[in-house]
Amino acid sequence: MKYTDPYILLLIPAGLILILFLYAGAARRRKRLLTDFLGNKVSDPDSLHLSETARRWKLILYIAAMTVIIAGAARPYLKKIPVPLKNSGRDIIILFDVSKSMRATDLPPNRLEQAKFLLREIVKSSPGDRFGLVAFAGNAFLSCPLTADPAAVNEYINELDTDTVPLGGTNIERALRVAERAFKGSEGSSRAILMLTDGDALSGNAERLLPQFKSAGIPLLIAGLGDTAIAAPVPDGKGGFMRQMDGKVASSTLNESALAKLAAETGGIYIRSTVSDTGSSA
Repeated sequence: MKYTDPYILLLIPAGLILILFLYAGAARRRKRLLTDFLGNKVSDPDSLHLSETARRWKLILYIAAMTVIIAGAARPYLKKIPVPLKNSGRDIIILFDVSKSMRATDLPPNRLEQAKFLLREIVKSSPGDRFGLVAFAGNAFLSCPLTADPAAVNEYINELDTDTVPLGGTNIERALRVAERAFKGSEGSSRAILMLTDGDALSGNAERLLPQFKSAGIPLLIAGLGDTAIAAPVPDGKGGFMRQMDGKVASSTLNESALAKLAAETGGIYIRSTVSDTGSSA
């Protein structure tokens, strides 16, 4: 028999001394009380019906119970059995596009809700992984730091909408810089960046940051949302459509070629998320 915390066993002799001390004290008090009530008759065995044997057994049971409790607290075991760790423990920073073009309905009900659904499926299928969430459009900020709590991640996902980041556009460079800072508190040896975007109205210079992510072994995994062939009108959130400076209806297509190139340069992968194939199993 071995113990995880053997030092706790040192309490057994201390507990034994305490019980004996209390037992002896109780015996003295009992004798004093009996003397006060019975006087000289206390020494007459016929005048008392007390069982010394029962008292001794009671003492023995107290000592045995104390020993078992302390031994249990020391956490006994017979042998150590290695248990394989099932969780992969990856650290994944999610870059979530909340630009106005994500309102486009070429993916019903719209690109934004399709991206949310895909992300929830990924979180659900990855127990043990830690996720951080970066919302981005023309600017970017860390919405949720790295956490292994899927319920917390889903709460942040639910709060994402196209008003989360006021500045319009799709600035992947700023999103990557926020992800870089978020990884400074990373504990996992396996790290990755997952981006969900339509790649429309790209701004910034994301390509200059890609070599450092590649050298650090952090691939960029991109899920593209939208249609590459047909430009979808962008709703304005008020029942109509957004318009350009010249009055034409603003429309958006999936910039698949640019996104695939970004993924390839970090050794990552690109997939297109559709209604029939969300891409959660890729």
